[in-house]
Amino acid sequence: MLSGLVASYELGTPPGASITLILMLIFSVITLAKYMLDYLKLDRLFNKSQV
Repeated sequence: MLSGLVASYELGTPPGASITLILMLIFSVITLAKYMLDYLKLDRLFNKSQV
């Protein structure tokens, strides 16, 4: 939330929108990272069983 307020002050945008956009960006990055880690774990599991 603090980063949204700082971005709002620096960019001159409404605080509510800035906070929302930054939190959506953080959520998207974390979700993407989770899916990539899950994919890599499954990939390693299947590669071990084929060897």
